[in-house]
Amino acid sequence: MFIIKGLKKYYQISCKIQAFWLLLVVLLLVFSAAPTGAYILRGPHIIDLMVRQMGKPDTLLVSQRIVYYSNRFDASVVQARETVRYIFPDTVRSDSVSEFAERTRLTTGEDGVTIVDGRVASSDEYPFDAYNDILMYRSRPLLSQRLSYLGVDIQSSSFERFQEKIVLVVGTETPDETVSQVWVDKETFKPVRWLMPGQADDGSRLMREVRYLDWRQVNSVWYPMLMEFYEGGVLLREIRVERMKVNLTFPQELFDVARLRVEHAALEDDADDETVSEELNEVQESIDEFRKKYE
Repeated sequence: MFIIKGLKKYYQISCKIQAFWLLLVVLLLVFSAAPTGAYILRGPHIIDLMVRQMGKPDTLLVSQRIVYYSNRFDASVVQARETVRYIFPDTVRSDSVSEFAERTRLTTGEDGVTIVDGRVASSDEYPFDAYNDILMYRSRPLLSQRLSYLGVDIQSSSFERFQEKIVLVVGTETPDETVSQVWVDKETFKPVRWLMPGQADDGSRLMREVRYLDWRQVNSVWYPMLMEFYEGGVLLREIRVERMKVNLTFPQELFDVARLRVEHAALEDDADDETVSEELNEVQESIDEFRKKYE
């Protein structure tokens, strides 16, 4: 009788142990299968990690080639050579030359100017001009402020999948590709995609997208060697980086916004001269055509 009672007690204890382990396994399975959003980092933290991982030199010189796909139905392309100079954390100058136009764009802090074919162009940004904001503002407060200004809700975040990888999304808490958002690689914390909603010429909604691909390191600095620009899902432009140099010293006059405006606005003061006025009209038409076809 004593043996039977002992066996029963042992059996009860054994069942409790088995039940405990079974419960533990079930809990592990439940938590591992729970929505990944339960563990998502918040937007400001993601931005901080992204900025830290890219590195922060004093200056950066980038030589690159831009390939413009001339329109949505023609495979022919136009190419331009461009030099981009960064002074971190908030200054960038790009100088590009193609067979159609020469263009200089300078942004420093909240000020900036764009020069096309030697003359001051409209103060409005061209589509995609903001692509290098993510690469320039290597400071969490500055980048957060800029992204917020451009419509990214930096307090919202979620998970998505991009090119077979899990990415962190800053700008939305649910899958929603109609709002401005930045996608960040979950493992490397490098930005891989930026969605920017806008409007087409006819007023309809249009999504613009920049993809930051093939990240490589030069010294302690990370930079994408390939950037792709899409509009409505159609590839319009590629940037292919050819060379990078870190911590060079640049002439200060290259980054003087006021000086550039004065130097390239001289013809605008001669509006009473009919000849000059006609020339300006022709230049403006060229600028407008360039913007419509290649921007």
